[in-house]
Amino acid sequence: MFDTESVTLLQKINRHSSDVTSCDFSKNYAVATGSSDKTVLVYEWRQSLGYVEAAYCPLRGHKYGVTCVRFSPSQPVLASSSIDGHTNVWCLRSGKCLQSLVQANGNGVRVIAYSTDGSLLVTAGEGGIFCLWSTSMNNYTLIRTVSGHDEESIQGASISPDNMIVVTGDVTGTYKLWSVSTLKDDECSNPLATVRDAHDLGINYLDFSSQYTIHISEEDGVTERCYLLASCGNDHWSGLWQVSITQVGKGNEAPILPSVPIPQLISKLCGHSSAISQGRISSQGDLLATASIDNTTRIWQISSGRCLKTLEGHTRYVTSCAFSEDQTMIITGSNDRATILWDLSGSLGLDSLLPSNPSNMASNYLVENIGERDESQSIQLLHKLEQHSSSVNSVHFSSSYLVSAGSDHKLVIRSWTSLGEVGDGCVIEEAHRYPIHQVEMCAKSGLLASCSLDGTAVLWDPETGMIKKSGWHVSGAGVRCVRFSPDSHIIAAGGDDDEVHVYRSDTCQKLATMKGGDGDGIMCLVLVYAVFDFLLTLI
Repeated sequence: MFDTESVTLLQKINRHSSDVTSCDFSKNYAVATGSSDKTVLVYEWRQSLGYVEAAYCPLRGHKYGVTCVRFSPSQPVLASSSIDGHTNVWCLRSGKCLQSLVQANGNGVRVIAYSTDGSLLVTAGEGGIFCLWSTSMNNYTLIRTVSGHDEESIQGASISPDNMIVVTGDVTGTYKLWSVSTLKDDECSNPLATVRDAHDLGINYLDFSSQYTIHISEEDGVTERCYLLASCGNDHWSGLWQVSITQVGKGNEAPILPSVPIPQLISKLCGHSSAISQGRISSQGDLLATASIDNTTRIWQISSGRCLKTLEGHTRYVTSCAFSEDQTMIITGSNDRATILWDLSGSLGLDSLLPSNPSNMASNYLVENIGERDESQSIQLLHKLEQHSSSVNSVHFSSSYLVSAGSDHKLVIRSWTSLGEVGDGCVIEEAHRYPIHQVEMCAKSGLLASCSLDGTAVLWDPETGMIKKSGWHVSGAGVRCVRFSPDSHIIAAGGDDDEVHVYRSDTCQKLATMKGGDGDGIMCLVLVYAVFDFLLTLI
């Protein structure tokens, strides 16, 4: 919780021998910084010590200064870019460089950005070229190389939260929107929209909010998606833009209409006395942080455009900033070679316990060959939990809860920590009238979904154990699977009637019904983002 009256300087780190050019937070509180000294540093939180360098640091592999560092949202890796024309992908377990991505034109890379689900990476920079990479299948693969800015250096790039759009901005103050599904190599791609003179003296950074809205017209099959984009530049102000696209047809695979409305500037945030080097939107989409060469960082409330706090602690230009996942902290980097961690909650100290070891990041991504792993490590039984009186049919983890459900009609919700500590939990005796077949936690909203052979699916508040929404999915047959989409905006349910019903997760409005089985019922479904399509896989 951001408390404007209690913001304090938590820790100041001076480990680089030159300017700190970039900084970032991982989802589990690890910190990374890049510098003109050609190195990357990764910091882990140690109770009573604060942030300390990982044992494998510094990471050396760039020939020239590092321009940008970004943690993958889904994999235990860190990407760093440099004016040497390379983007290096580092293993957070060992510090090894897993892959070095070469920019297509060989020129310097100024900015990199992952998609929200971590499946895509965009790298952009000098020469007006940006590259789009797929991060799947244990390997980063170049998908497209686009020459879209007349050889003007690209300083800002971001991917929309649903992977539909890439935005790129250059030193002339122009930014362009690109459809991911229709991108073509070289100069063959046409932007969906071009905004000129967005900033008079050039764009320094662009960032999509993770929050967006979808409006669906059932009658004509038209879908409108609305996004929030933040921009900043050398003209001392930051902009908040409404970006809209329209599709005809259902699903992410539906084509985007060529006549995309020009993005609208909905808020102009003024307060800095000099150029703004970077602007980052918080994961919850309600705050914007801007770093400036006036030596300050400002935190803005997006809904009102009001500056909530000005952070003063650096003696030279502030080059970069980033929020922690829960918005309790912000990190800033500066030309004074320092990195500062700020406590936004007023409740943190060096004695606080934070799960910040990046090697503990949950992932099914294999970052090293099996032969290189330490075979001395073994799997240990931590707990045997016996609160069900019949078979356990489904279990699921979130960042805070462990949920189980079974044929005894029970839901058991337990708190847990990354250290393996499990709480007593809340037992909901008759959560459904018949056996519960699957449970799943939503990563963003924190809601719990359950489905049962009684023909229903229910949304729960795991903190209270109370029903949040029922009656939104009722079937005449057993419901065997319920899943959230990777961006948490969609929920789907299927079962013995061979049908899958797709809903908006916030309103439970039905979006589609699909016939997916062959008479044997649907036992499992998965919603994933592919590179160019939204896929729903049925088993």
